[in-house]
Amino acid sequence: MLFLKNNKTPSIEEQYINLSNCGIRLNEGISLDRINEFEFSEYGSQPYILLLIALGTYLHGTDGKQWASSDMWHFDTECIYGHGDYVQIVRRLINLSKNDLKLDELQDYVDIDEGVAYLEFIHEGQRYHWDLKVEDDWVDPSIFSKYVNLLSKVRSQGKFTYYNLRGQDCLIGYCTERDFKRLTKTTKLNFEYLY
Repeated sequence: MLFLKNNKTPSIEEQYINLSNCGIRLNEGISLDRINEFEFSEYGSQPYILLLIALGTYLHGTDGKQWASSDMWHFDTECIYGHGDYVQIVRRLINLSKNDLKLDELQDYVDIDEGVAYLEFIHEGQRYHWDLKVEDDWVDPSIFSKYVNLLSKVRSQGKFTYYNLRGQDCLIGYCTERDFKRLTKTTKLNFEYLY
């Protein structure tokens, strides 16, 4: 059920209910009050976009650090500084895809000064080595296409989605085809499948 009757801008609570119906939910123990990326009044200025950004953030608090949602990721493409950064990206993709792709012995090497970066892991007994481009602290976008390609070879519940925020950041999600259709219809945002 959508809360967009008479072109009225939905409240943050209504936006969240609508996103929940598309499979995008807060993690257990996280409330809407906790994801205070923006003032609550701002959520009406850009319906769904600001809430999706907030849902995709990593929260810091007295109870430790955790993702607001395991269904959405607000990803900053300027994020590669050293060893472990590509491992963190792939671990987040694994989390979003509900562990549909099992990878073992995940490790990376990143040296900006040397101009060398790669990711290694084992999948179904086979060792993989992915060389990655180094361009200052920008992510090599091929990491996503390589991961999506490998995921396509296993039985997965959904597909990765992508929304360009027209800056150096984007929204990445993972959902079934049914939820993808609901998401684009509900939000009126041009989400695409990530390839």
